[in-house]
Amino acid sequence: MTSSFGSILKTVSENIAPTKAVVTGEWPTWLRGGRLLRVGPAMFDVGRSSLRHWFDGLAMIHSFEFADDSDNVTYTGRLLESNVYKESIAADSLIGDGFGSRAITSDPCQTTFGRFFSYFSQVVRGAHFGDNTNVNIVPSSDEKGAKWLALTEIPSVWKFDPESLDAEKRFNVVGSNPELKRMVKMTAHPHTASDGSMYNVGVIPGRNSFYVIFKTNVTESGEKYASDLICSLPADDGLSYYHSFGITDRYFIFVESPLKLSLPKLALWRFHRQSLADCMSWVDDKPSRFRIVDRETNKEVVDVTYEAEPFFAFHHANAFEDDANRRLVVDMVCYPNGKSTVNSLFLDELKRGNRDDVAMGSFRRFFLPLDATGVTKVKSEVLSDVHPVELPRINYKSHNGRPYRFVYGLGRSSPSVAFVDSVVKLNTKTKETHVFAEKGAFASEPVFVPAPDSKTEDDGVILSVFLSGNPDEKKPFLLILDAASFKEIARAEVACRMPTTLHGDFLSVK
Repeated sequence: MTSSFGSILKTVSENIAPTKAVVTGEWPTWLRGGRLLRVGPAMFDVGRSSLRHWFDGLAMIHSFEFADDSDNVTYTGRLLESNVYKESIAADSLIGDGFGSRAITSDPCQTTFGRFFSYFSQVVRGAHFGDNTNVNIVPSSDEKGAKWLALTEIPSVWKFDPESLDAEKRFNVVGSNPELKRMVKMTAHPHTASDGSMYNVGVIPGRNSFYVIFKTNVTESGEKYASDLICSLPADDGLSYYHSFGITDRYFIFVESPLKLSLPKLALWRFHRQSLADCMSWVDDKPSRFRIVDRETNKEVVDVTYEAEPFFAFHHANAFEDDANRRLVVDMVCYPNGKSTVNSLFLDELKRGNRDDVAMGSFRRFFLPLDATGVTKVKSEVLSDVHPVELPRINYKSHNGRPYRFVYGLGRSSPSVAFVDSVVKLNTKTKETHVFAEKGAFASEPVFVPAPDSKTEDDGVILSVFLSGNPDEKKPFLLILDAASFKEIARAEVACRMPTTLHGDFLSVK
């Protein structure tokens, strides 16, 4: 049986009814009553039109529900009925712009910035691809997590019910804050505080563009979201594309990479039918810069400029303060060229299945001396280059922003594999790795679920969904690994075609 990652990128255009899985093995009873929730792109074709980029598929929310009285598991998939989804179905054609797909026209008489604002203002209002929240899901801070949020890279989010998977209400996380009303982009990876509020990084474009760090809370009524501006960082060197950021007890860490939004290309996208991804350029002669904000003062640290060799990172894994050596430690999955990385995720490239066409990263640790001044070259080391450890996850609750040892992610089972296909556990201190791979199947982002009253950092389980390009021969399954030994303890096999997912989390029994 042959299978490539491209072979699983097929449109799923119908909801997947609750399906009871075939279970082998046994998992800890403390998983019972919980559910693994995930989201990702599912529809790449609607009627007469098709999308170009993996990140553009219309969203589907997935649930693996663990029975509360047995070792049974039920899988359900539901398309998120966003404005974009409903408009596209009604038109029998894809409506709107995506990350790498273009469908709207603009006024050729508008200025460059006018087109930029016009595009994103439509996005924020919910027109076009503004509410296709297909990247990540997080618990809502209201109602004690009874509702969850589906996110993408703009301020529009959908609140959905984790049991029915119904999309219930759309919000703009900015609320009515006048300081943030022109914010058009944020990461899909907010950091959650102990009180349930969320920290994130956004963009306010213009002739003087800014990155902004902000905090989002739910209002007392539970019906609206409101955000407070924490800090503005001038984008004097042009706007960089970014996907995540780091946080410690004292600092926010944001990386400004040489993957820039090209305003000249943006000005001409009306005539060349370019997408946002097409308007990004990699500037070889610019370094990557670490922008640091002190959480005690809410001000950027400006007496030092941290620079590194050019790199791009979708995902931060973790960051922490190394007090003994007076430095910040920042761990990320790094790529040598951000443009080629983005381009390698166009559907045509993924379906081609050529390893040389797929960008591969390395898992790196950067050291930022806290007593430095002036321009400071940041040193780094490779923690794992054999396994890129993409989509990294940690024991977030106990170790996010703190010293840690274990990271879990996706790797390659062999150098000949064209795309990440296995689950990896990396010990960041010893650099020892453990790998789980299944021939003919591709893994999804691993989710670490800590055991109740856990005594060690890796006391818990890893949950990952494996998909095959030929589900008639190998069915999709949910894998449960013991996080400490990295041995399989159970799996739940589902008889249906399941689309790919990007990120997710586990809703446990409180």
